[in-house]
Amino acid sequence: MDRLELFNKAAKVVKPAHTDHEAIPDQDMPLVDSGLDSLDLLMISVFLCEVFGISEEIAKQMKFTTVREYMDFCDKHKTRDFATADEAIAEVNW
Repeated sequence: MDRLELFNKAAKVVKPAHTDHEAIPDQDMPLVDSGLDSLDLLMISVFLCEVFGISEEIAKQMKFTTVREYMDFCDKHKTRDFATADEAIAEVNW
């Protein structure tokens, strides 16, 4: 699964009317430069933890500055996986 695609699609799901956010082009781009605010990032975190079946207790340990760091954390703690970003997004009822 393309991790950057999944992160960008999750951003659109949690804030679909977000007009000043463009897709993050690089997994190593600092999230502070992404146009997403702290609430957006919190909602993306909650959404993707639900996608990957990561418990709330583990999710509280999240500390990240890039998409790569975030997705590495998810890969380490996930209890389920998907073949595509669309399949993962469809799993969560938001």
